[in-house]
Amino acid sequence: MVYDFIIVGVPPTFLSVLRYGFLETISIGRIVWVSLFDLVTGTYGFKDLSGPIGTVGMIAQITQETTRTDLTPILTILALITINIGIFNLLPIPALDGGRLFFLVIEGIFRKPINRKYEGWIHAVGLVLLVGLMLAISFSDILKLSRGDLL
Repeated sequence: MVYDFIIVGVPPTFLSVLRYGFLETISIGRIVWVSLFDLVTGTYGFKDLSGPIGTVGMIAQITQETTRTDLTPILTILALITINIGIFNLLPIPALDGGRLFFLVIEGIFRKPINRKYEGWIHAVGLVLLVGLMLAISFSDILKLSRGDLL
């Protein structure tokens, strides 16, 4: 048998924990970006999305499987949710922070402010679309939960 890797233990010092936390955050962020890319390209569809209801169901399942001494699965899923929300919020979608940053970049390029009335309408439409998506995903989660597919 030939091993192609070696596992070496690292003592948990402040700097090694900080480094590991940073690298783990980058890794989870990459997973979120790849997942968003797969969603946009059609690798995953609407049926594969979960909203708050599906997320709570997943957290409940992980909590049941987690022991009292090892909280790693719960902390990992909480980090995934937090990083996912942060990345999603920075997407250039109207009504999100990324949409506002997009308008600021446009204003910086053209050196004049965008009419606030039009910007407000664009953000309002974006908000309505996001709320509609949230409702559709929540309805899908409720259907999955009633069929027993969620957990």
